[in-house]
Amino acid sequence: MFRRESWPGILLACVLAGGWNLAGFAQAADEASPAAAANAESGGKLYVTALLKVKDAQGDVKDVFGFLEVDAHDGTWRTVIDWTKETGFGPAPQVRVSPNGETLAISGRESVHTCDAKEALSFGKLADVRGIMSWRPDGKSLYVSENINQDEIAEKNNWRYENWLVRADGGPKSPAPVPSTDLVCDVSPDGTWLVTFGHGRSSQLYLMRADGTDQRQLTREGSNFSARFSPDGLHILFSSSKDNRRKIKTIPVDGNTEQTVAAENLGVDRIEAAAWSPDGKRVALIRHDVQRDGKGRRRIQDSNYRIEIVDVDGTNSRILPWKGANVSALAESLDWRTSANDRAK
Repeated sequence: MFRRESWPGILLACVLAGGWNLAGFAQAADEASPAAAANAESGGKLYVTALLKVKDAQGDVKDVFGFLEVDAHDGTWRTVIDWTKETGFGPAPQVRVSPNGETLAISGRESVHTCDAKEALSFGKLADVRGIMSWRPDGKSLYVSENINQDEIAEKNNWRYENWLVRADGGPKSPAPVPSTDLVCDVSPDGTWLVTFGHGRSSQLYLMRADGTDQRQLTREGSNFSARFSPDGLHILFSSSKDNRRKIKTIPVDGNTEQTVAAENLGVDRIEAAAWSPDGKRVALIRHDVQRDGKGRRRIQDSNYRIEIVDVDGTNSRILPWKGANVSALAESLDWRTSANDRAK
């Protein structure tokens, strides 16, 4: 798994290197397939930072490097933020979409900003913190978990975080009552519960109330992270890594039996992110092949990055087409929302 901080540099190197295989530009969706019909029912838009190769009207191939909105049914897409122009945040910063699909939060080099999800024409600074972000359901504030001892982790495996509640109107930030061993992964739809990743607690997931009380350990084995509440708040979707193989799983909030949604084919492909559909019936995954150069080092070229959509039980898998684009790389973060544009229709 690429660390979030290293991924942008790899992407930019790919942009400069060129020479991508342009075979397999996205084909039209199979409208008759059960998976396509199911995805149409789920609807909504996927949001991801991507590096694409596209052909212009003259047939020339050009790069698109930005934060994109992608139709979850037919793969039509638009650029929301062009990272080649908005360079002040650093290359490919983390972006999270508010639950109502109206606002983007961007964690840049040293601060968190917001902008409109329809058109990112201006950016408002919220606070001088940066880190992993999680929106509260009302869209009026978000949690930001900032790592404070990253230089020490290689020796001590002792991650520590400052957890902040940041107001979307730019008001003063306040400390969140979350243990410094944990970062906030997500907030329940009713705003009363948090799911946290206890990197300082054997890389397990914990459930706790928003005031930090009633802490409960959810997972017991492997390394578990990137957790998201289901839209009904009854299950949690998360990444689980054990024996160098990652699986996407769900677990009820009562900590009962885990269920596997998707798994990596060891040594063949990798899963980098996952997100619930707005109706909670499906899951979108970022998957890519494992490619290595002559020295055995991983490389991105021709790694077949794709978004896979499956039912929550792992059936009816479908690869999302990208209309008129070839995907070179996708970031390790994904949101699936009913977009503000769709709400306005």
